[in-house]
Amino acid sequence: MTAFQYSATHPHLKLLEDNWQIIRDEYLAAANMVTEWPETYLHNGLWDVLGIHYPDHQMPGESLCPPEAWLEVLGERHVAQDGKVAVFDDRNQHSAGNQGESERVVLIVDFWKTAA
Repeated sequence: MTAFQYSATHPHLKLLEDNWQIIRDEYLAAANMVTEWPETYLHNGLWDVLGIHYPDHQMPGESLCPPEAWLEVLGERHVAQDGKVAVFDDRNQHSAGNQGESERVVLIVDFWKTAA
């Protein structure tokens, strides 16, 4: 079994993939208007967790997934790509990295796995 699953096995995620540019543009429009998220304890204080407030100005468009960004679960590596959703069980040991110079932005969506 692979550590990652994609929209082919989770068709409801295709909506995110089909609209990734709109999601990116909304993020870029709001990226300068952030506040600290109050639940930082959920991430052991190791991440910058921010909430977004929408401003009246646009930032220039750019990629949010530098080619040097990756996610690794159980030793299997997924290289980040704009517009591609990767699903994994975060109860498994996992890590992420970005060896590039540009910022990596991640949209995390939690959903419940229903019993088969």
